[in-house]
Formats: sequence, C-alpha cells, structure tokens
Amino acid sequence: MALTGTLINILADTGLSPERLELEITEGMLLSESTMAEETLAALTSMGVKLSLDDFGTGYASLGYLRRVQFSKIKVDQSFVRGASDASSRNSAIIRAIVSLAESLGIITVAEGVETLDEIDLIRNLGCTQIQGFIFGAPRSAEIAREQAVKTVPLDRPGGPGDPLERESRVSLLRVARLRSGETVANVKIRNVSPRGALIEVPGGIAIGPSVEIELADGVRFSGEVRWRRAGKIGLFFGQPIDVDQVIGKPGAAAAAASSEQRRVA
Repeated sequence: MALTGTLINILADTGLSPERLELEITEGMLLSESTMAEETLAALTSMGVKLSLDDFGTGYASLGYLRRVQFSKIKVDQSFVRGASDASSRNSAIIRAIVSLAESLGIITVAEGVETLDEIDLIRNLGCTQIQGFIFGAPRSAEIAREQAVKTVPLDRPGGPGDPLERESRVSLLRVARLRSGETVANVKIRNVSPRGALIEVPGGIAIGPSVEIELADGVRFSGEVRWRRAGKIGLFFGQPIDVDQVIGKPGAAAAAASSEQRRVA
C-alpha cells in the first residue's frame, strides 16, 4: 500500500482532486504482484482516482482484469490499429469487439498509435472514444515547442502513404449515386465529400476493387481509390481534386465545368 500512501500525500500537498488524477496501469504490474496490485488499485479507485489499462488486448488475461479491477479507460494497443484499414486484416473486427465490450461496461476506449487521417476515419467509424498518436506531430522539447508557438509555425504531421495531411473540410450530404468497380455496379449513398476524398455507404455483399467510379444522376463522374472499407462504408481518395459543388448539386456547377472542358478542348 506504499503507492496509496504516497499518492495521498501528493494529493494533499498539491490540492489536486483525486478525480482529476488518472494512472496508467500496465499488464506487467498486475502480473508481478497480482493480489497486492489489485488491492492497491481498489484502494485508489475508492479514493476517486481513475485507472487506465494500457496495451489492452496484447496479454493473456486482459478480460479477467476488467472483471476484477474498475478501469475507467482501456487503451487499444497500436498493433491492432496498424493495418486496420486493410480489407484483408482482422484488426478492425477486433477493435470493434473491444469497443462493444467497453461500452457495455461503461469504459472509455482509446486507440493508440493513430498517425494518419485514414486511421482517424476508421477509428471514428469503429466507435472508439479517443485517439492517441502523432497525428499532430511527434513529441518535442519544451524549447522547440516554445519557438514554434512564438513563430506560429504549423506542425509537421507524419502520415501514411499518399495521405493528404492538410485535408480540406468535408461537406456532409446524402446523395444517391451509382458505383462501378470492374463488373460490379451498385447504388450507393455519398455521406460526405471534399476535393480529395469522400465517405460512401455501400450495400453489403458486393465486390469492390481498389478503384471505383462514381456516377451522379446528372451525369457527373469521378474516380477514386478505395483506402478502407468497413461496416458498409468505404473511404475514397481522389488523386486529382474534384469540384465539390458538382457533387452537392450546386446550381450552375455542372454547366461551368462543361464550359471549362470545352475551352480546354478548343
């Protein structure tokens, strides 16, 4: 119980409310001194301290810990996030199952190692509550952080291959369209769009290749690369920016595009 006593003293000295303190627990700690560790954690939660279980899903007894210890947050290990947008990977199904379990227990879920915009889209669709990763930049020293704050310099953002890091704001909408992918033709719904990407609802059971063509009722067409597909949705990336006004059906957009095309041909 030495840890409990130490924390009580620290809270008393700093005046910090126990409810504002969150401790991140590793599975190694629980395995090393199982009974004593669980008694200590029970004492901490009775004080109001919040507990977070790190690297959930990588150990042998993670579910047992959820039964015996009152965690307020679990962190989905980054090994599940990596490659989750790959259609052949089982990682997204595992993440979805963890999220469902956590929701049933009233526990917050954090996806670790999120570093690209595609991963953010996927994690959001899978229902994770929070993300953790270098999407806004890798850790840096206080000195460098102060220099950047003074200069108002944008952060360098690491991302995946072809990931548009400075993605334009997406326009939410609901528009029926026709999707073509190889021999597959299906009616789909466009849920949001930007010059570089779109979220498309697709019917289940259809075969979708790595690239698709979307055709609107007014004849407008655009092609995209399928970056991820999960739970009846696909995320498209456009190699060349598209005219969002055409997609949302803004009056005059199609005529302007046709006129521009005629001028280029001439």
